[in-house]
Amino acid sequence: MAKRWWALGVTAALIAAIWIPVGDALAPTVGGPGGDDTDQAAPAASAAPPAQGWFPREAQLAQRTLADPEISELSGLAASRLHPGVVFGINDSGGSATVYAIDASGATVARIALAGAKNRDWEAIAPAWDADGTPTLWIGDIGDNRDNREHVRLLKIREPQELRDQTVGYEAFWVAYPDGPHNAEALMVHPQNGTISIATKSKSGNGMLYRLEGPLRSRGDNLMEPVMPVPSTITDGGWELSAAGEPRLVLTDYLQLHRWTGTAWVSALGPLQVQREALAWPWLPNREPNNAVLLGSEGVGSTIVAADVP
Repeated sequence: MAKRWWALGVTAALIAAIWIPVGDALAPTVGGPGGDDTDQAAPAASAAPPAQGWFPREAQLAQRTLADPEISELSGLAASRLHPGVVFGINDSGGSATVYAIDASGATVARIALAGAKNRDWEAIAPAWDADGTPTLWIGDIGDNRDNREHVRLLKIREPQELRDQTVGYEAFWVAYPDGPHNAEALMVHPQNGTISIATKSKSGNGMLYRLEGPLRSRGDNLMEPVMPVPSTITDGGWELSAAGEPRLVLTDYLQLHRWTGTAWVSALGPLQVQREALAWPWLPNREPNNAVLLGSEGVGSTIVAADVP
């Protein structure tokens, strides 16, 4: 997790970075940076009602305070596919290996502990689907402030059918970058083909979006593939489908939201938060039009805020 001085030190540069073009050679393939195949697959859209409670008529007015003092360093958010209106959150390095289920009032309604797991530097959580249509959650133990981890770890659990305190098993996968260690805080899963992407951070210049191609191996390292540059201090991100079924990728840093247009990043200032570390698209099973994301910040009693994307 980057220190607060880092967030303050990059403020001026981030405000100036409104458009960040990338070359055609680095543009994503059909389906975007997600690639073409993996061992994940998305089922048909459900007829369940959309999530309620997070979004009033104007997204900017939606704000919920996290009541749980255990959530002191929120570093990732993912909207539940089974429980409309619930999001899952995690703490970063040093926290317990626990996923918190948070309802639209900001209250913790369940704690899901991963049996025997260690939170070395959890930085992200992303929703996905197994090949059989089971909703899953991917946790990115991908933080590396010193850039010295030869490989990082991804953990996968199934979404719990019941929201209650429980301990669950998990699958684990080691991941390595082709050009050496990188610090990262953003993990995304493509909503159509399930390809996993990680956006790295950089103390100078752009970060990089990497992806994992093909089914993941449970033994040995899974090698990431670079796709395209991203803004330098990305703290989270997420894929979602538009009402028309088009995939949309949005990333966030401490100050701005960044949307990939297919040829460039278009950016806009987001709401002011103490230290923004988390982003989630709300889950709208019936694919109603949506152009807002949920943004979370560090700190006990921090808030989750809804904001329009650029």
